[in-house]
Amino acid sequence: MGKRKRRFIGTLVAVFFIVGIFGAVTVEAAKIKKPGDYPKRKIEWNLWYGPGGGTDIFSRTIGIPARRYLKPAPLVIINIPGAAGANGMIYTMEQPADGYTITSIGNDLPINDVLKRAKFKGRPLTIDDFVPIIRCQYDTATIQVSSKKSKSKGTPFKDIKDFVDYAKKNPGKVSIGGTGSAGFDQVVVALFMKAAGIKAKYVPFDSAGKMHAQVLGGHIDAMFEEFGSTIALLETGDIKALVIFKEDRVEDKRFANIPVAPELGWDVTLGRWRGIGAKAGTPPAYIEYLHQIFKKAMGHSLYKGMEKTRLLDLRPGYMGPKELTGLIKKEKETFTSVLKDLGYVK
Repeated sequence: MGKRKRRFIGTLVAVFFIVGIFGAVTVEAAKIKKPGDYPKRKIEWNLWYGPGGGTDIFSRTIGIPARRYLKPAPLVIINIPGAAGANGMIYTMEQPADGYTITSIGNDLPINDVLKRAKFKGRPLTIDDFVPIIRCQYDTATIQVSSKKSKSKGTPFKDIKDFVDYAKKNPGKVSIGGTGSAGFDQVVVALFMKAAGIKAKYVPFDSAGKMHAQVLGGHIDAMFEEFGSTIALLETGDIKALVIFKEDRVEDKRFANIPVAPELGWDVTLGRWRGIGAKAGTPPAYIEYLHQIFKKAMGHSLYKGMEKTRLLDLRPGYMGPKELTGLIKKEKETFTSVLKDLGYVK
């Protein structure tokens, strides 16, 4: 067989493969009932954070299959970073509740409500100003330390018992890093300290990279972080996780021996979640349609691959609009209590 003929056959196979994929997507999309002629023009998805972060990667990855399901209406993703998501909240409120503007939502939604960070037309925005569409990810948080040294003790902490025992004997000496202040990281660290009966110093950072460097250099003792962000350091052994904030142990054999908070008697299982919402008042039929679109997109191999690579599949992420509404209300209660204890709320 000549080279030209082999190339032609190879090209033909590739074309059939691509057609097969897009054909399957079309069939899948056809199963989702459209509410009338919606959507008939572009849907804009604004993200509360800048390019390159977890929310940006999540949105742009799941957006690829979602666009195929939404055809012919395009999905346009833009970044509206700043003020821990407050700028994105305000931007969403400035748009009509017509189903053509959706927004990223996460733990910062109830936190910003409690702290009254976002104001629109002279009033603070609340969780009731937004309607959840779907939760796609539920990350798994840990307390991580250097395997070579620590700031306060000098020698590295052996395990979570060693860490807690030392912190109890030396109140306020141990330091735990997190990204941002008066945010999700500090809330969960506060819950952990209260449950473990220790007093430690929370050190806020404006970037995860800086925090990682400080732990590795022995400038802080520990950090609150997810597996995916430090997987390379965990695999080389430069950093180790002491405890996992999850209901039960992870199935990943690399981390199966790390204890989870509940088995130590600590009811601390919160993780950072990522989802999609819209402005309150958006037609319920549009919300349900978008829910089904993104639920289908979650099952696409491209998105599943990203989840696996970034260790976002350690526990189920999916949650529908009704369940997610309940979760956000529950988190608001938790965050209100903790932020009051920390002095951020009167």
